[in-house]
Amino acid sequence: MKVVRQRSPGFRHIYNKFLKKKPDFSGAISLEIEISPDGKVVNALIKSSTTGFAEFDNSVKSAISNWIFEAGASSSAIVTIPFKFFVAE
Repeated sequence: MKVVRQRSPGFRHIYNKFLKKKPDFSGAISLEIEISPDGKVVNALIKSSTTGFAEFDNSVKSAISNWIFEAGASSSAIVTIPFKFFVAE
C-alpha cells in the first residue's frame, strides 16, 4: 500500500487532463494488478469502472503498469485496488 499511497497523487494530472474533455465526470475504477517477485507490474486489468470513460480508465491502467512495488515475494502477487475520482468542491 505504500507504493499506492505514494503514486496515486499522480492520477490528479491524468484526471485533470480528462476533465477538460468531459467536465464534471467522476467515478471509481477497480484494478486487478499482478506483481512479479521483483516488484514489477506484469499485468493490470480493469475489473470494474463507473466512470463511463474508457479512455480515462485505460490511462489510469497504463500509469499503474509502470509502477514498481517492493521486491521480495517468492511468487507473483495479485491484488485488487479501488480508486475513486471526483471533482473537489
